[in-house]
Amino acid sequence: MELFDKLVIPQPSANLEMYSYLLMVALSILMIYSGILLGSSVLSVYFKRRAGKDMTDKHFWLAKDMIDLITTSKTFAFGMGIIPFLAVIMAYIQLLNGTNAPVVIYLLVSFVLFVAAISLIYIYQHAMDLSYIFGFFKTKIHDEDNDKTTQDFISFREDTESKGMRTGFWGVVILMLSLWFLISSLTLAVEHWRWSQVTNPFYLLLSFSSLVKFLHFVTASVSVTAIAFLIKKFKWQDEPTFADETYTEFAKRLNLSAALIFTLIQPLFIVLNLIITPKTVINYTMFGVSVFALIVIFLLAHFIYMMVRYNQFKYISPAFYMIIAVIALIQVKEQAIFAKANQEQMVVLAKGYEAYETEVLAAAGISKVEINGQDIYNAKCMACHAYASRLVGPPHKDVLPKYKGKMDALVRYILKPTKVDPAYPAMTPPGLKPKEAEAVAKFMLEELESKHK
Repeated sequence: MELFDKLVIPQPSANLEMYSYLLMVALSILMIYSGILLGSSVLSVYFKRRAGKDMTDKHFWLAKDMIDLITTSKTFAFGMGIIPFLAVIMAYIQLLNGTNAPVVIYLLVSFVLFVAAISLIYIYQHAMDLSYIFGFFKTKIHDEDNDKTTQDFISFREDTESKGMRTGFWGVVILMLSLWFLISSLTLAVEHWRWSQVTNPFYLLLSFSSLVKFLHFVTASVSVTAIAFLIKKFKWQDEPTFADETYTEFAKRLNLSAALIFTLIQPLFIVLNLIITPKTVINYTMFGVSVFALIVIFLLAHFIYMMVRYNQFKYISPAFYMIIAVIALIQVKEQAIFAKANQEQMVVLAKGYEAYETEVLAAAGISKVEINGQDIYNAKCMACHAYASRLVGPPHKDVLPKYKGKMDALVRYILKPTKVDPAYPAMTPPGLKPKEAEAVAKFMLEELESKHK
């Protein structure tokens, strides 16, 4: 962990908030890309095996179309996979600096597996391209021909297809393991009481919360993959690159059915995730985002059902954007939980920045301006609060008694306010630094109360 600490530059509270937003965006991009990559790879390998057993062209065509869904350009792998993953790791290095959390270590393990999986899946995709070419030439030759050129071609074809299947299978296995590590690490970042208990990967991967969230991701992956397949083939392409009408109907029905079934499963996992969320990190943002996600899922399922029933694809565009929105909303919810769980850590980091800033200024021969709690209180607090009367917020004479002897708790609330009393609106963060919040808290608990006795 000392190596990671050397990568950290102390940051003020505003920058830490920016890191949180960066983490939210990076995870949304990474989860969308990873979900489509996982779903398309699993389905492609499955239908490639079916094609080998049944000797049916429709299964082979579907396998090829699935793997081509997001692997036709390496730009996707870097722009939507590797770069967001590195951004996630760097954000956690910054936000969990100074803790004993093994989160970053497991994220690095996940990243290495992720890169290895992508490499194998791209090899498999190239093998599928060769199989497509072999399929054309296979009609031009006969396996019973004994000339050397024919036999070399047959041997090369069989060897390529065999190696392609192996790389596809192991690519899927390693990708699933990588994403299992990723989701388990993100879960561990919230469950800080488990940081000292997770002594090996088995404790990380096999916790109930990690398993639930990983299964949620896998089911969502099938749904987003099926919808992405439909919008790419029936909306974004002028003419679907399908072999015949029979295959077109087969691909439509299969993907619509998969999209509907796995979309209908999502509310169960969202509710289950709410149930297993620790009470100490539950907040209004989490509930609000979850309810909004459930509404979007209901509309999404309705659109998919309309497409299944009437075989019309005019709803495919809103369906695609809705499933993307659901994945993004889930990441917003998870980051709201992370922010709540690590409130104290954010205060510690902000204090660390103030100490770092003081040292830098002292080294430059500059002394810091002394902070006046009363001035800050008058400028920031009195617009919404009075001591004895109700304004926008509650009177401070009703609030201060519960913070007697608990100045640290008051400081944390000032820095990261949460809705407490339903009779009043949620307090807007005043944008204070930790030292400023301490000065205000001290003024409120000592001078303000004594003046009104």
